[in-house]
Amino acid sequence: MEVHISAQWTAALLALLLGVLFGVLFDILRILRILCGIRAKKAEERPFSLSLPFLPKSFFVPKTKGKGNAVFCAVFIFFCDLLWFFAVGVLFSVFVYWQNDGIFRLYILLSAIIGFVLYYNTLGRLVLRAAESLALALRILLFYIALLLSLPFRALWTVWQKCRQLVRIFILLPCYSNREMRRILRLAREGGGLSWQNS
Repeated sequence: MEVHISAQWTAALLALLLGVLFGVLFDILRILRILCGIRAKKAEERPFSLSLPFLPKSFFVPKTKGKGNAVFCAVFIFFCDLLWFFAVGVLFSVFVYWQNDGIFRLYILLSAIIGFVLYYNTLGRLVLRAAESLALALRILLFYIALLLSLPFRALWTVWQKCRQLVRIFILLPCYSNREMRRILRLAREGGGLSWQNS
């Protein structure tokens, strides 16, 4: 069986594009890691702060990883890498069968590796930086959405606390004896706050 040079060049270029596809799949998994809170060490070392209203100062401080969080990160990364290797193996096998009738050639493997390395060191870095910024923007957006959704509940909680105080003052306070009333009023004058428990 005669193999033409043009067919080999075509297979090599398509394998190069396949390597780029492997890099895109790897970036998708890296973006999932970032969205789950698993970041690279270099990203954690970079301090970042942004002054926005209602945003706590500790929002940008990287969280200390506990034992449970470290186990979750390790298991999540393991399964992501396992999924990536499985997808790469299947795609590469299908590509070899489609392009070269199932005959393995070293130049196809090298072209795929070169495509992956080129993508990883050029566009992959830009995508990762954009993904970190996008994940931060998404976290800030979710924080403000949660803050807006919690405002009615906070208002209801404040009203509930005031109602409880009014019930205690107007219903329970007349039930106390004179001695307890004097003690409560003395504490209120001293600034110790009202104590509703019997001593």
